[in-house]
Amino acid sequence: MANMVMMMVVWLAAECHGYKVRNGGPCEPWCTEPCTVLNGAVEMECSGCSGAQFLCRPGEAGYPGATDDSPAADAPTRAYSISASGGTSRAAPAGVAMSDGGTAAAVHGIEFEDDVNSSCLPYLRTIGDGDRTVHICPILNGIWTSFLDPRRWRAYSSPLDEVDATRVVEGMRRYDAVGLGSWIGEDFDERVLSALEAHRRATKANETAAAVPLAHSIIVERGHEVEQGLELLEARLGMEALRWVQLGPPALQSANLAAYLAARRAQRVWHYGVEDYSPAMLEQIASVVPVATVQQETNLLVRPAEAARAFCAARGCRFVAYGPLLGGLLSDRYLGQPPPIPDADHSKQIDYLASIRAWGDWERFQGLLRTLRSVGDAHVDARGGAPIAVVALAYVLQLPYVLAAIVGVRLGGVPGADHRRDSLRALALELTAQEKAAIDAAEPSAEMMENEVFLPSAEPNTAGDSKTPRTPGSGGKRKGPRRNRKTSPGATPAAAPGATLVVDDEDEDDRQLEVLDKLIGLSLNPIPSIDAKATSAKAPAPENRPPARKYPSEASPASLPAPHIVEPTAVHRATVVVMHGFTDNAKNYAETLLPMLSAELGSSEQPPDAHVRFVFLQAPQRRISCYGEPRQRHAAWHDYFTDHGGEEGKPELEEELDTAHLEWTRRQVHRVLDVEAARLSGHTSRLVLLGQSQGSCCAIDAALTYKECLGGLFCSIGQLYSVTPAPAPGREALRIVTFNGAADQVIGAGLALRSYARLLELGFRQMRMHVQPLLDHRGSTAEEAKLLATSLFDDWKVAEPLPAVSGAGKGGK
Repeated sequence: MANMVMMMVVWLAAECHGYKVRNGGPCEPWCTEPCTVLNGAVEMECSGCSGAQFLCRPGEAGYPGATDDSPAADAPTRAYSISASGGTSRAAPAGVAMSDGGTAAAVHGIEFEDDVNSSCLPYLRTIGDGDRTVHICPILNGIWTSFLDPRRWRAYSSPLDEVDATRVVEGMRRYDAVGLGSWIGEDFDERVLSALEAHRRATKANETAAAVPLAHSIIVERGHEVEQGLELLEARLGMEALRWVQLGPPALQSANLAAYLAARRAQRVWHYGVEDYSPAMLEQIASVVPVATVQQETNLLVRPAEAARAFCAARGCRFVAYGPLLGGLLSDRYLGQPPPIPDADHSKQIDYLASIRAWGDWERFQGLLRTLRSVGDAHVDARGGAPIAVVALAYVLQLPYVLAAIVGVRLGGVPGADHRRDSLRALALELTAQEKAAIDAAEPSAEMMENEVFLPSAEPNTAGDSKTPRTPGSGGKRKGPRRNRKTSPGATPAAAPGATLVVDDEDEDDRQLEVLDKLIGLSLNPIPSIDAKATSAKAPAPENRPPARKYPSEASPASLPAPHIVEPTAVHRATVVVMHGFTDNAKNYAETLLPMLSAELGSSEQPPDAHVRFVFLQAPQRRISCYGEPRQRHAAWHDYFTDHGGEEGKPELEEELDTAHLEWTRRQVHRVLDVEAARLSGHTSRLVLLGQSQGSCCAIDAALTYKECLGGLFCSIGQLYSVTPAPAPGREALRIVTFNGAADQVIGAGLALRSYARLLELGFRQMRMHVQPLLDHRGSTAEEAKLLATSLFDDWKVAEPLPAVSGAGKGGK
């Protein structure tokens, strides 16, 4: 009891400052209040008080540790009874009023109806000690999962407006009311930062008091201007936000490490955690700054690497688990059900389904769910047995090396998204040794995957090779390496026979392809060889590149530049309209692609491509914003405002782009399609649109918004933009083939597949999605040429004689 109440005392300190008196001990202002309204470590916090200042005495009614430690019936609503773990009556934080039946809860002066009658406060855990002790709820709220659906929220570089921020904060305060008040977010996401900023204003956070639990912890992903970044966080979220800062791999740069060390020595930052560091990276950063926490995927299927656990055992750090519930897959919802097709709100499940496939298969996963259900049935309360998610989360939290687990929250009015009760139940649930053994038997430790991350060079190349001019076969839009999920220089991802390539929630490789093949029935045909001729060298990035920023949209020309056209040598039966990649040009793409296609078709007197007219469109020259000043000019279908897959090394993030340019390109392509359809007597079923990289993204945008259904769409190393409008009715019949590289460092295969999943949700069933193992951002490979030839002439049969003209409506509208 004494230990529990000691953890709660600082809650009161969030409302008032402590002060010292004559004997050097503390004497908090609340020590002058009647004993019946006090809760906390009174002996410790009031040891410096004397005389009438200290009204509460041991043995008095309401004193913590007395025989009757509950507040008097007529006491102010400064404390409440918490029904937690076995129904024990526990002290609770000031400023919140509840009862076992659930009443109106007051949080920082705001009241709302609530029926959650337990709290995280009895279960707080600590980082550090002494005057740098930080208290956190062991369940951290991952706020970014609220914003996964791009159709509902703005791009991550745009802060929430007042209406959305108010809705989100209202949900956050419901979590605060029951002690689930530790929020975690990333520094590059303005939606997250603006929500946390609004949350701070709403709760009137005190920057000089050690609030319990810690309200905000930020994962720093930006790789430059450390001092400026810390100042900005402090200005927006207060000094408290610097008590526990979690660092992404960009921190490993020498200049950044020096700046982070200086911030800790100045006591601006109390503790550092790291996110997704390999054991070697942990040793590197720990040689400069102490590491308090290590954030890695940790759940019933994936555990931190043994070397990482040994590092923390020696250094005294602990793990922060992300993905403890596999994106919600560890729940009763999926017991006895087939694998799901993730929607936009659950897009991360694509990655966790890959983890399941690597660990075993869906049938074996069902066995694990049944075991968890059996364990949950042994823990019954008024609402029945403990849910599967509760058991799975409790298991992770009870791992000896785990400090806390990140659980995604869904704020802003998402129905059925309040998981507070289950989270609190997981904290109270004590699994027996027999129950843990039963769970271990369902996922044998010998087959447990270790969450390894690949080690980058000691000094990450943050200058990167960003969208620099392409060489033949490169696909145009060049960017730098991913953060840390890549091999060491000269290493080969496919290790020796029998070795396992382990990935985490943002990696894309053939395991993800296999699980998608099983779940969605897509045609994912791995071809192991890669044409050496397609290999391209990365051009150097501009020196001393300044931070990117948005510029006013540059006016587009009146029309497209002249295209490069290759006429058919036989009867015209089909037209393929082609859009090159960023910085490329029409003629170069034609000279790269067509010989490979001809080689795939083989020699004959009249090959099928002899009937095809190829129209290679040329993008205009545009100033590109993501490089900063001076803005370079490149052939581009649209401007980029961000460089995530380049300098930032985050190919899993969609780039921000000039939508006015995209709309202009869409109109120009539609005009070309109109002209080419007329050449085919209106047979739009013989019109195919093909694009590569940026051209691929624009091609799918144009195809989905065209007035007729085309005969086919081939997308090379691209994605579906979130800003592309919903397809017109009847477009579900469009035949779509996509080709991406599993090792793409520019447009990640995971990002691409998640974007294409939107079409599956809309009823598109003529889709074939191919992901090439080990391939980076390179188009025009032999494998792609083979797939293109098969699609055009075997599947879509565009070289067959045109059907007879019989009036209007030849397309597939």
